[in-house]
Amino acid sequence: MCWGHSPSVNQDYKFDVGTFTLNGPLTMTNECPMTVQCVIQVTGTGLAATNKLRAQASADACGTGSAISGYTDATVDAIGASGSNDQFDMGTATAGVAGTGFHLCWAHDSTYLSRRALRS
Repeated sequence: MCWGHSPSVNQDYKFDVGTFTLNGPLTMTNECPMTVQCVIQVTGTGLAATNKLRAQASADACGTGSAISGYTDATVDAIGASGSNDQFDMGTATAGVAGTGFHLCWAHDSTYLSRRALRS
């Protein structure tokens, strides 16, 4: 991370003041067949046991819509083995309409559920 006193152009940022890490999953595409258990594995930085994942309609921005119906778990916790926190058991879609009009929303914890969209 760079700092500059009263910067007006890029060259004014002359001082290295540390590093910056943006934690969260990478954007990805997933597919889950109906009537089959859906486990989604995410790749990212700083994933934690408090992470949540939710599938919702693509028309709704993450943080504003409702979870799609049909899955046994509408909002799911990380279930990663050995503390990896990178797997989410979405359950099994037992109802609803198959299609591509959905996206996955990720949150660091349930307080801020679904601030980041992952493609699906």
